[in-house]
Amino acid sequence: VALAKEAGSRRVYAEALTALAAQSGTLGNTFEAIGNLNEALIIQQQLDDVGGQITTLNNLAALYGFAGDVRKAIGAYDQLLPSVRKIGQRQVEGAVLVNLGHSHELLSEYQVALNDYKQALSIFRRLGDQRIIGLALSSMGVIYEVLNDTQRALDCYQEALPLRREIGRAHV
Repeated sequence: VALAKEAGSRRVYAEALTALAAQSGTLGNTFEAIGNLNEALIIQQQLDDVGGQITTLNNLAALYGFAGDVRKAIGAYDQLLPSVRKIGQRQVEGAVLVNLGHSHELLSEYQVALNDYKQALSIFRRLGDQRIIGLALSSMGVIYEVLNDTQRALDCYQEALPLRREIGRAHV
């Protein structure tokens, strides 16, 4: 990191911070990793490095979630979503929406979670990703169950079950 900083390339320095964050996270130094990623993100934003920002925000969201700070994870996912949409990465957009749905579900924000899962479901239906379609439907089923909407929960589970069986995960 020090060499990258001395070399004067801000992009290389941001990449070094990201690599250091990965090492720190692997070693269990979550907050050090978050600090490095936040510093890298500032540089990437200044350089308009969209690809770097996507990677960094995704890593930040995961680390915040791991640290139990679901609100900050949601904040990182919310920042990430426009960048992913801007460059048309539909698969990543759908994955971010599933993660957002799960995060909102953890906070008992069920209507918001349903909206996230529905958006993800729409994307993955277009992409034909049966695994994530089954996951999104199962997740929606759980929320409908919590909301006492038994028929919608059952409909989601019935649609998810054959997809999940197909990939070897029959439990919904």
